[in-house]
Amino acid sequence: MADMINRAVSERDHKNNLLGNEWNNSGLWCFVQIRSTAHSVNKIFYSITGPGADQPPVGLFTMDRSTGNLYLTQPLDREEKDSYMVTHAVAEGSENAEAPMDITVKVIDQNDNKPTFNQSTFLGEVAEASPKGTVIKVVATDIDQPNTDNSDIRYRLISQEPTLPSDFMFVINPVTGVIRVNASGLDREVRLLKQIVLVFACFPPIEMKKIKLLFLLGYCVRLCVAC
Repeated sequence: MADMINRAVSERDHKNNLLGNEWNNSGLWCFVQIRSTAHSVNKIFYSITGPGADQPPVGLFTMDRSTGNLYLTQPLDREEKDSYMVTHAVAEGSENAEAPMDITVKVIDQNDNKPTFNQSTFLGEVAEASPKGTVIKVVATDIDQPNTDNSDIRYRLISQEPTLPSDFMFVINPVTGVIRVNASGLDREVRLLKQIVLVFACFPPIEMKKIKLLFLLGYCVRLCVAC
């Protein structure tokens, strides 16, 4: 046998069987099989030890003592732990038939977390007749794997209230979240004191969420944030 085995397991593999391997009669998914070179001539028993097996979190992985099949018993969460290393042992009677071998399980990230904002309310100050320029910056974060599409966030304005004097009084930088005055004509006389609603969605969609933003001048803008 090899001295080490590396396997990549998706956070969704427990349910979707993405790697195409087999299930046992108990509904557990086998993602790797260990086989001793001595199995054809001797009675071999297989076992594992380590985090996820007999150490916390106990029971994520279990091994069939007779076949050497290694099973995943429940979904993995990369945000809790991104890899596991268990040690596999082969025993013949009361003796070790072969030297123990390490099995490394790397958890593949899925886009399974919603972006969150660093505060529940954002306040922007817009003076009457303000020229074009920065109003406020909003920040959302995502705990999925950094520097991947799963944690990439984009912002988009989708509506504004009131719509006077223009439907597009504000624009947002889709990458930085900076909201700017986009047109002249901000007038306190036509304002409606309302909240700005910030909406984000992940793709594929997980959940829509709203938070409050307030402008002193009173324009209400709806913002879509996508990751």
